[in-house]
Amino acid sequence: MLTRDQLFTRDGHMCVACGRQTQLTIQHRLNRKQGGRHGDAADSIDLPSNWVTLCLFCNNALEADAHFAETGRRMGWKLREHEQATTTGYFHTGFREWRFPDDQGGYAIGVSRNQQTSPRWG
Repeated sequence: MLTRDQLFTRDGHMCVACGRQTQLTIQHRLNRKQGGRHGDAADSIDLPSNWVTLCLFCNNALEADAHFAETGRRMGWKLREHEQATTTGYFHTGFREWRFPDDQGGYAIGVSRNQQTSPRWG
């Protein structure tokens, strides 16, 4: 299992939404209430592919502000129930790239939220 520091390293020790490097938190891309606590979906909730690094401000905004939450869904920082964390990329604003995380701490680069173009890194 990936540690908190390994996740932050994967994301460049910065918020993937705004680039801030302080007050970093872990955001579940697919929330527990969306994936449930039982069955296959629950198993994927706590995998590294379902995590993304956000600063405290962006994490709170993602949960409380409907407009920012919609931006978060378009950017892959939040997922809809039918989306899979390993096949739906997230945009890393600091590096200006789409990333497709795996469960070992690596990622592939993509050209859009649903299209990978490179082998896995990490």
